[in-house]
Amino acid sequence: MSTNLPNRRKENMQLLQAEFDQSRGFQQLPFSAGSLDGQTPISFGDKLSMAEFAAIGLGGEVGELLNGLKKVRRDLALKGIETPSGKYLQEEIADVYSYLLKLSNVLGYDLEIAYMEKVCLNMQRFPPLKAGSRPVLIVAGPPGCGKSSVTSGLLKTPGHVAYVENFSQNPFLMDAILRGESVFESQEWFIDQLRRFFEQPVNDKFLTVVDQAPLAIPFVYGRDFYASDKLTKRDYLSHLQSYYDLQEQLEGLASTVFTVYLSAEFETLINRCSTKGFVDREWLARIVERFELIRELSDVCIDTTNLSVDDVVLKVASLMTARG
Repeated sequence: MSTNLPNRRKENMQLLQAEFDQSRGFQQLPFSAGSLDGQTPISFGDKLSMAEFAAIGLGGEVGELLNGLKKVRRDLALKGIETPSGKYLQEEIADVYSYLLKLSNVLGYDLEIAYMEKVCLNMQRFPPLKAGSRPVLIVAGPPGCGKSSVTSGLLKTPGHVAYVENFSQNPFLMDAILRGESVFESQEWFIDQLRRFFEQPVNDKFLTVVDQAPLAIPFVYGRDFYASDKLTKRDYLSHLQSYYDLQEQLEGLASTVFTVYLSAEFETLINRCSTKGFVDREWLARIVERFELIRELSDVCIDTTNLSVDDVVLKVASLMTARG
C-alpha cells in the first residue's frame, strides 16, 4: 500500500477502508460488484443485507481471535508456554477492526465519533472507584427552565457555593448560533468557565451547585452544531475530549453528584427565553429534544411550568436535605 496517502485518508480509517473495499469490489457484498451502482438511494433491504454480511464477517473474525486465544491457553496448560503468538493475535484484532469499519460505513455511522461519545456517556453511567470530598448538585435543563434562577436562589443558603452560567458573557455565542461562526471557541468558552470554577478552593463541607450539566455542552449544543455542519469533526472530537478532561476534574473533587433536571412546557420555555432577548422556535425545539438524554441520566425531574423560582428552590433544597 502506498505511503503517500492523502492526509484525509491517513486521518480517517473508515474512508481508507471504504476506498479499499471499493477498489476490490467488496463494498456491496453480498451483492456482486457494481450490481447496485446507480441505485440511489440504496434500498433499506439491500443496506440491511450489506450490514448483515459485515456483521457475519465481524463475528467470524471474533471467532478466529477467540480460537487464537484458546490455543494460547492450551499451550500454557499443556506446555507451560507463557508467550502468545503476538503477530497472529494482532492480525486477528486488525481483522475485527476492519469489519467494524465496514459495518460503520454500511450503516453510515462515524465510528470514531460514536466511540468517543460512548466513552463520555459511560463516565456518567459508571461512577469512578475513587471519589473526591465535595458533594455536588447539578441543576440541568433546557433554556428557559429556570436553572440559573434556581441556582442563584440556592446560593443564598449558607454553606453553598455555586457556578451560575451567564451566557451573555460568552463573546462568541451569538455569532455561533446566528451565523455559525466561532462555534468551537464558543463551546470551549463554556467548558473553560466550569474548569476555572472547579479549580477554586472550596470548603469540603459546602454543597457545590453547578448551573447546567457539563454533559449538555457537548451532547446537546455541540451535537447540534456538529449535526448542522457548523462544527467540524476534528473540532467536535476535540470538544468531546475537553469534556472528558472536565468530567475527570469534576470526579476528582466530587464525593457525590446529584442531578436535578428542570423542565417546562415548550411555550413556557419560549416565553421565558423571549425575556432574555433571544427566541428561535426551531432551534429551541431541537435543543429540548436533545436534552432528553440529560433527563434520562438525571436523578430527579421537576416541572417548573407553574412554579415560582422560590417554590423550585424549596423543592430542590428539601431533596438535598433528605439526602443528608
